Amino acid sequence: LMAAQRADGGWSADEQNLRSRYDVGVTALALLALMRAEGTPLAGPPSSAIRAGIAHLMRQQQADGRFGEDFSGAGFTQYLAGMALQAAARLPRAEAAWGEAAARAERHLPTGSQMAKLNGSLAHPETFPDRWADAGGPVTLVALEMLRR
Repeated sequence: LMAAQRADGGWSADEQNLRSRYDVGVTALALLALMRAEGTPLAGPPSSAIRAGIAHLMRQQQADGRFGEDFSGAGFTQYLAGMALQAAARLPRAEAAWGEAAARAERHLPTGSQMAKLNGSLAHPETFPDRWADAGGPVTLVALEMLRR
């Protein structure tokens, strides 16, 4: 997973396109996996990757806490990025700026019922629309491919 990280600190859904609209979501998924990989992630091998990934997410975050229109407008992207920032802010040795970024993102997280509906839909890929990529499919596929590597 760490080997797939780009020089800018993010992970990409499309290695051919420097700013894929799904990069924020893929970066958030990668960070969530790394932060849960060991008991003290900021003291272990993934520390540099986590710090660079969080810095990347924070550069993509707008002043109001949202993640820009260059990225997937789906609530799921905002949710993933917000959850990654919140998880990072709770880590021992977390930087204060991470908590500030998490608080800005929290204002724009989908409600619990919206996320339950979205998660319920994602649990049943057979119900995805014909253009299921519009429902966030590439983020999931790239995350699975990175984890497989």
